[in-house]
Amino acid sequence: MIRPFEDKVKRIEDDIAANHNKLHTLIDAFRTLSKTDEKVAGILKKFNLL
Repeated sequence: MIRPFEDKVKRIEDDIAANHNKLHTLIDAFRTLSKTDEKVAGILKKFNLL
């Protein structure tokens, strides 16, 4: 009964780990863009990413 849940959680953890670097790179790109675009800066601040 618990095993299918554990398998699903493991797959989700693996997906997150695989995409962590892509996500970090994307956030860095938005931070760079926020230096010249106030709208992007506002969005990043709203989500505490800046």
